[in-house]
Amino acid sequence: MSNSIRYRISAAIVAALRAAPDLAEAKVLDNPSDASALQAGERLVLLEDQSDRFIDQKNQQGKRRFVFTLGAINRSADDRAGADADYQAAEAALRGAHKLLMSTLGCGPLQEEEVTFRVEGIDVGGALVLGTFAVEYLKPRPA
Repeated sequence: MSNSIRYRISAAIVAALRAAPDLAEAKVLDNPSDASALQAGERLVLLEDQSDRFIDQKNQQGKRRFVFTLGAINRSADDRAGADADYQAAEAALRGAHKLLMSTLGCGPLQEEEVTFRVEGIDVGGALVLGTFAVEYLKPRPA
């Protein structure tokens, strides 16, 4: 049994984040399960799957839209600049991974939707940059 395309997209992005030279000293979190995971470390980069929804069905192919967030948390003395720099490095790694995903999984264009700097009800103890992205793909139909 193989994993879904959605899972493979997410896993490829996390692998790219972990391999990014500018993020070598940051802790990369793959879909943190609770807010306490966000408290460990001075530099954190995270990927969190948000949704995967059906868009259209033409010629018996299921076109879907996978939405995820990419974030950077920094608790250094210059936290705002640090979070911004880590987010830029994470976004570069994401865009590099996306090029590979377009050729290997047939993913559509990467769409950046919004960048925010706070999450209601969560104090990260430093600066936060959180971007929402989406990518479209075709889900293969069972034979």
